[in-house]
Amino acid sequence: SNAYKAVLQTVDIFIQPWPNIAWRPELLESMSVGNAVVVANGVKNDLVLEGKTALTIPFHNEQALTDKVEQLLKDREYARLLAQRSQTYLRKHFLASRMITRLAKAYREALQTKVNS
Repeated sequence: SNAYKAVLQTVDIFIQPWPNIAWRPELLESMSVGNAVVVANGVKNDLVLEGKTALTIPFHNEQALTDKVEQLLKDREYARLLAQRSQTYLRKHFLASRMITRLAKAYREALQTKVNS
């Protein structure tokens, strides 16, 4: 939602200290508005490429979380580049039109496989 994006635009760093088990839009939204991101390791997430689109930490490791946030606060240029790379990655791989095209292709292939079985 626009209200949620407006809140995210007021911060520089988004922290998700737990593994992303179910789809939650917060991570995608925070990347889209240009936040540097720190997330807990866990379930594979196509948005998270360690050191390229986000920094990762072990779940329940407070020291690792502290270290990553401190790194982003001390090296503002790196934080800016991390946020910029995540935005570029989203634009390239997560455009709605591209996702719809891939979904339609998957359905066509599934239907073709079922018809040919």
